[in-house]
Amino acid sequence: MLSFGQKKKEFSEIEISELIKNTIASVAGKRKSLTAPEVKKLVDLLTKAIEPVEQYLQQNPDKKESVRKFLKINDIIYVYQMKILFSGTRMDTFQKKLKERFLTHINGIKDFDLWKELATENWYLFLRSDHPITITFYDFIIEMYQTGNPDQKMHIAGLVREEIKMWKKTDFQLRTSLKEDMLEIIAENGFFSELQDYFVIEEYEHSYNLKVINELLKIDLEKAEKACKVIIDSNPHEKYDLPYYSILEKIYQENGSPADLAFIKRKIFWETRSIEDYIFITENDTDTEELKKFRNRALTLLKNTFLSAPENRGLYFAILDYEKNYKKMLDAIDRNTPTSIINLYAEKLYLTNKNKFLMAVKTRNEWSSTEEDEEVLADFLALKYDAAQLQDAFGKKHYGFGSDRFSKTVLSKVGLS
Repeated sequence: MLSFGQKKKEFSEIEISELIKNTIASVAGKRKSLTAPEVKKLVDLLTKAIEPVEQYLQQNPDKKESVRKFLKINDIIYVYQMKILFSGTRMDTFQKKLKERFLTHINGIKDFDLWKELATENWYLFLRSDHPITITFYDFIIEMYQTGNPDQKMHIAGLVREEIKMWKKTDFQLRTSLKEDMLEIIAENGFFSELQDYFVIEEYEHSYNLKVINELLKIDLEKAEKACKVIIDSNPHEKYDLPYYSILEKIYQENGSPADLAFIKRKIFWETRSIEDYIFITENDTDTEELKKFRNRALTLLKNTFLSAPENRGLYFAILDYEKNYKKMLDAIDRNTPTSIINLYAEKLYLTNKNKFLMAVKTRNEWSSTEEDEEVLADFLALKYDAAQLQDAFGKKHYGFGSDRFSKTVLSKVGLS
């Protein structure tokens, strides 16, 4: 019986199976799980044991046999991965690198006719065979394509293209996950326009649908727009709509009315949270009732999340600035309002209500201010108020490191520290 580490020029499928079986048994025995150190030991042993087999497969002039025996190795290891719990990812990495090395060899065959024969035979096992294929075989042919050069990719894409033409005539449909892979191959090699009717939108298959729509965007904006709307209408929850709204936004930016674009921006506003988008929506959305609801909801939700999402303060104040609603802005200022935000609107707030502005800014939180921002605000206050007013506002002890620091900074500006 062949054992791991044994040198041999040729290996039968039975010998390969025994070699892997014995190597794994030497570490795992009959156990159903292995620790990380045990997995490392096993991978080291498997690497050493399979090395002569790899050399044989690469040197073997019968490349069809080499492919068959390599797939046997893959299948055997996959079976053990299903039987034994391997701690960590070392075993997966071992198998991945094993496959990478073999595919580098296969796709490196200099005789293109020989390579085409190998590729065609293996791809036809997937495209034309009535028999089920293993997941390891499917992964192998997909990676054969993915790691191929442009000529090799075009050859495989040609095989897929011709088969899809036949499938269209017989109304044969792949399951969506496989169709998605074929779509990528067809699209990469420029055949999507010709075969687009095969790649129809499918309900709830978002990964696949987005790839279809992204290809439609290149050839037919109207079809892409229609597909997005159909999917949005069929989605059971709004959270699934976002990527399709984002596509519609791009379409309408290039080819749509301002009202259409404003509608889309309103739908995705909570993802962008942009003052520019808010202004665009306000100035271009034609649905006045929905616009009113949107405005009220935006201000309410932004204000209610000041503590949990401090960045929302900036947008809230920017909206009020756009609306010239400085009275509401004064009401919203508290010790947690970032001093940097106050500095942006200080002049306008001061002109709205001088006394209320002074009272609003006299306490600062150290976590929402920097000394640099406080210096800017202190300079502004010293410019706008006299020493008596500042003494009255800041002369008393303000508890909290931030407030005390800011008070001293302000008073020092007018010689009262």
